[in-house]
Amino acid sequence: MRHLFIIPLLAILFTACGGDDSDGTEQPTFPIEILGDWAEQAVETTVTYTDGSIESTTNLTEGAKRLVISPNGIATSLSLLPSGQWTEDYRGYWAYSDPRLMVRTPSGDVYYTLRTLSNTTMVLETNTKKTGDDDSEEELTPSTPPTEITVASTSVKITYTRL
Repeated sequence: MRHLFIIPLLAILFTACGGDDSDGTEQPTFPIEILGDWAEQAVETTVTYTDGSIESTTNLTEGAKRLVISPNGIATSLSLLPSGQWTEDYRGYWAYSDPRLMVRTPSGDVYYTLRTLSNTTMVLETNTKKTGDDDSEEELTPSTPPTEITVASTSVKITYTRL
């Protein structure tokens, strides 16, 4: 008779203990595929003028530059020297807010739109505009309202492959 009470009690205990798949750690707020060592393969630059003309160039860099995105929030840019040695261009912080990647460089923060991301390929794009009264460039961000007539805009698309 005592066995009849034990079986329902065990069923209640095992049911109450299940259901929580969390191990107490926070989930990343960025796609995990973004982490790693990336080799720059091509840089496509497109300049659009208000008269409708467009200039487009593609430079194949074939791995002469690298971008290392670490889980600790550090991004490192490296360049290949003619001697075959890698040199550090800069080291700065990175942050991600879907679909934008911000990388802090010595010359300021650069905001990229993440166009493609897989286990093998990443495509980042950044846009700037030139204003008609000077040669300054400013980052196009969702919070930057157009204050002057745009004479030209530049889009730079960088394609990386995972090392």
